[in-house]
Amino acid sequence: FLLQDVLVKSDNSGTIKLGSTGCIVYAALQHYLWLVVFLWMVVEGILMYLSLVQVFGSHISKYMLKFNLLCWGAPIIFPIIGYFAFTKTVTVGDYSVVKSDFIAQNMCFLKPGGLPFWIFFLRPSRTRAAS
Repeated sequence: FLLQDVLVKSDNSGTIKLGSTGCIVYAALQHYLWLVVFLWMVVEGILMYLSLVQVFGSHISKYMLKFNLLCWGAPIIFPIIGYFAFTKTVTVGDYSVVKSDFIAQNMCFLKPGGLPFWIFFLRPSRTRAAS
């Protein structure tokens, strides 16, 4: 959040302007990295379970490669699907307006409280945290 305070200013004078392509990329990247962190917490829990509870017969061959692919690869679908499913372009005459239910208009993050926020952020993080 400190990086966002430097890049995105509330008066829209920062490096990244609200509603711009940079803001959308920043929000999607932040969303992806949050989901990666949550998934790594699940993997840490699984590894602790395997090493402390199920000691014998818990060997997973090339487990770090598999867990790296899972943790860095699986969360990428949520920001991509979320953006394209909840963003539409409305064209009236010569004017086009991009209406997004995915990105908030006053900050470069997911629109809190909306359906995309519940589907693509809180639900995956709660499912992974509960595992």
